[in-house]
Amino acid sequence: MKLKVSIISLCVLLSSCYSYKPMQLESDKINIGKKYKVKTNNSKKIKARVVSVNDSSIFLQKGKVKKIVLLSEIKQIRKRKFSYLKTAAIPITIAVFFAYGISNSLDLNIGEIQAPN
Repeated sequence: MKLKVSIISLCVLLSSCYSYKPMQLESDKINIGKKYKVKTNNSKKIKARVVSVNDSSIFLQKGKVKKIVLLSEIKQIRKRKFSYLKTAAIPITIAVFFAYGISNSLDLNIGEIQAPN
């Protein structure tokens, strides 16, 4: 049981508050300033912020590095979306993990009488 709680807690804590939702590749639906995950035809994956978009290409920025990707080379594009469920799960998991750890660290023998040594 302790191993299951630890594994579930670790999984929730390592997940982020964001998820990437697939969307149609249309230049007018891509928002400038938002983060996207782009997968190109040669299986290259790029997570970056959109700086500019025109009819034939998308301009991305990851840190100080800027990249230009042609729309014809994009296989899949996903928009970053905030997940309220993942965000709420993190503090709940932390609370459960600590409560479980505290209850196991205390030697509570309620209802039992211990003989003196």
